[in-house]
Amino acid sequence: MLEAVLRTAYGRPARMSERAFWRRYGRIEHERLEFKASARNLGESVVAMAMTLGGTILVGVGDDGSVQGCRADQDTLDRVATLADEVQVDLRVSLLAVGRATVLAVAVPAIAPRVVTTPDGRLLRRVGGSNRPLRGDAVLRFLPQSVAENTPAAPLQGLQNAMRRAEAALAAELAQEGSLVFLDGPLSYFDAAAGSVPSSSLQSSRRI
Repeated sequence: MLEAVLRTAYGRPARMSERAFWRRYGRIEHERLEFKASARNLGESVVAMAMTLGGTILVGVGDDGSVQGCRADQDTLDRVATLADEVQVDLRVSLLAVGRATVLAVAVPAIAPRVVTTPDGRLLRRVGGSNRPLRGDAVLRFLPQSVAENTPAAPLQGLQNAMRRAEAALAAELAQEGSLVFLDGPLSYFDAAAGSVPSSSLQSSRRI
């Protein structure tokens, strides 16, 4: 399993005026930008951003857009390091001196085609400026889209996903007719396509 690594920018924070800070990041939260007053509750945003397009979490900025600053001490950095290890996402932390306040910019990479969850097992994605859970068929619809289009594996992954969905739909139709069905691929594709297929039909299916 890939080990998460926390890369921290040591030394003096990068200095900038508050005006330059807002010009760089913008004042409105969106899919790739989140404001946090402290580093205590970063888990959901890290996972949701990693599962979508990546982004930046600014620790020390209030929900109202005020630069409050945060403590860039060992406890804060340990919290971020522990979270990176728990969710298996590589994080990069930069220290910014905005006026007289210290802000931590936590850069979250997009991790497609990997899948990560919160420490308690929830699968999230970013929708606008909020973190939303994935449930039911939304998981199946979202995961193929999470494959980055600029990666070498993207065309093959997309073709495999399309083939599996087509095979799963055919398998579900045959199972409902009482036919013996052989499946080659993840059962999750079959489950999503089959919907409410009787358990007796599922028992007649075999995976090879």
